[in-house]
Amino acid sequence: MTIQLSASCSGGPTLHRRQRGVSTVLLAVALFMLLGFAALAVDISNLYVARNELHNAADAGALAGVRYLYVKDGTRVNDGTQPYDPSDPNDPYKSAEVRATEAAKANKSQSSSVEVISAQRGHWSFTTRTFTANPSPDPVDLFSKTTSELDIDPNFINAVEVKTARSERPVESLFGWALGFDNYKVGAKSVAYIGFAGSLRPHDADEPIARRPTAPMTAAWDVSSPRATRPAAGPTSRPTAAVVPMPGNSRA
Repeated sequence: MTIQLSASCSGGPTLHRRQRGVSTVLLAVALFMLLGFAALAVDISNLYVARNELHNAADAGALAGVRYLYVKDGTRVNDGTQPYDPSDPNDPYKSAEVRATEAAKANKSQSSSVEVISAQRGHWSFTTRTFTANPSPDPVDLFSKTTSELDIDPNFINAVEVKTARSERPVESLFGWALGFDNYKVGAKSVAYIGFAGSLRPHDADEPIARRPTAPMTAAWDVSSPRATRPAAGPTSRPTAAVVPMPGNSRA
């Protein structure tokens, strides 16, 4: 017995044309998605480069400002009403904030001038890891407070905060224009504080690590003591300045 099977297909060339039309639509969608991913990768990389340069400028400004946070003799905070070194007739009247701003503006971000949004002196708390702006030029009485009390006292001026940005001249979009992003605004923030990088126990070193070319330091801070020995008015020996890592604020 023989069984014969037959089948018929309607449409013919018309069905193939429809399939080619669907393939064209899918290819267009795929290309658009690939362009979007390329824009995301390239533009984000470019944005990170600009933000890192803004961070470098903010770091430089904060360190320059905190270096001149107190006048040379340590009797008051450097607010620009008197020179940093009164014995130098050529020393300009520049506050810690002005010096911080000048140092930050000396840097560039992708060949564009860095914009300094603000430069402020104030207090950095190691406990809360927060900066509190304080324009007061008066130093606190260091002999009447412990290290813990100084850490939470906002009147103890020990830090400079600098904020930089690219808002007037934003970071240009390389591929993001295809998705509607013409440029990006980005900013960075840095806080530098007066402190010490570390300490040495007795007999850890038998040679001096550093030596001043003039008179020895007039004061020192013993951070190991709960009631530390400190200078009467301010840090006259200019201790180490350190930068606090701060996350950058970028916004599209």
